[in-house]
Amino acid sequence: MPTETKAKGFMSLDATTLLAAGGFVLVFSLITILVPWSQGVSILAYICIPAGVVPASIALLLGVVEWRRETAAQEFAEWVNAHRRIGMEEMARQLGTTRFETEKRLADAIDRGLVKGVIDRAADEFVLAGTKSQQVFLEKCPYCGGDVNRWAFPEERFTCPYCERAVSVPVVPAAAR
Repeated sequence: MPTETKAKGFMSLDATTLLAAGGFVLVFSLITILVPWSQGVSILAYICIPAGVVPASIALLLGVVEWRRETAAQEFAEWVNAHRRIGMEEMARQLGTTRFETEKRLADAIDRGLVKGVIDRAADEFVLAGTKSQQVFLEKCPYCGGDVNRWAFPEERFTCPYCERAVSVPVVPAAAR
């Protein structure tokens, strides 16, 4: 499923544009330098090196850096999209980064349009968009009657904070929601 990514690179250019423009200018500049160079040093060499080769090399370098950022953001988005809901601390632990870095990566993926969802600050979890209607609210633990007050997905299991038993979320028919 193709997604439109928001450009974040140099002068708001994406990686593909930076690589294509840098490569084109570099090749054109080198041809302009090398063809007359075989017949002796040309004034074109003095013009094309600072005006063509250097900026083209910088554009290629920035294109590679932006391409790596885009690739990392897409891989992260694919990983996040595999979860309906995941705790922010758990996400940071699984990624091996700090909580702050994890939230920055998540915000970047959301800004690029690769992930759609929200961070539920009350539960401290990231929830994908479109899954909210699938959730069921559980007020009390079926075993001890303790107030759980938690949103969960059907057939999901979690531990009751009071009796520490595994609570399975019942499947509720769509008509009853």
